[in-house]
Amino acid sequence: MNTAAPKYIVEVSPEERAIGQLSQANANQAYSAMNLQGFVILRGCFSPAHVADMYAEYQAQYGALDLSAMQELSRKPSPVIEVGKGRFEIVMKLTGAFDTRAYANDLLLRFLIPLVGRDMRLSGVSAVPSYPGADQQRTHRDSAQLFPDYQVGPTLPTYAVNVSVPLIDVDAATGPTGIWPGSHRLTDDKKPPADQMLTVPFLRGDAILIDYRTLHAGLPNVSQTVRPILYMVYARNWFFDDANHPQRSPLDMPLETFQALPDNLKPLLMRAYSQIMRAQMLTRARP
Repeated sequence: MNTAAPKYIVEVSPEERAIGQLSQANANQAYSAMNLQGFVILRGCFSPAHVADMYAEYQAQYGALDLSAMQELSRKPSPVIEVGKGRFEIVMKLTGAFDTRAYANDLLLRFLIPLVGRDMRLSGVSAVPSYPGADQQRTHRDSAQLFPDYQVGPTLPTYAVNVSVPLIDVDAATGPTGIWPGSHRLTDDKKPPADQMLTVPFLRGDAILIDYRTLHAGLPNVSQTVRPILYMVYARNWFFDDANHPQRSPLDMPLETFQALPDNLKPLLMRAYSQIMRAQMLTRARP
């Protein structure tokens, strides 16, 4: 009996990308990796041309800001917050290339349906640029295990997935994400050894899917290049992320743009529009 761990890089062919669906063999491999390891890389999920357009859009919105300018912006009411030394999270304007081709990618959504349900919700869209000199993030999950009193969180099905899309090629110098395979099956009080961290270079076109429970950390940027990664979170319709977007909108889309979307896509984005109101109510309700 073969007990080897499944391969965590699934090569998406141009044909699969064109029809917006993985082959059965690739889908089986990817689902197995998500179940057993808590992450998978869909290599080639996005076309290099589209990623280049998204990078150009990011540059148009924020590329002119050096570290000090970004820090200054983060201190004001703005879509930018500083989440670590030289590391920021930006709620992106969903304009230009950050359109339905990004957050409603056919292949991605079809793959996610068996994981988080046909009625999944887009919980947020942001970019995380890491500037030269950025430190390593603390090891963390995107959300603590559910029902910690009962210790059942690690056995539950996936309820949210963070999809990372690097806007440039990311190597060891620019700082990829370190991941602890299988850590989604650990309770919060158990931490895997540091030497079990896996690092993989990310390529333009990759979609890195990480179960919300999987331990990971952004690694230091020791290059001279700003490293932006797009993050899109998809969740079951009952899960609200009250930790990562307190008192601010998790996406930036004009209402008229939302109203012009096809009817089948509007439920996907409805969560994000209500999230800011819910966060504000919860904040006011806390003692």
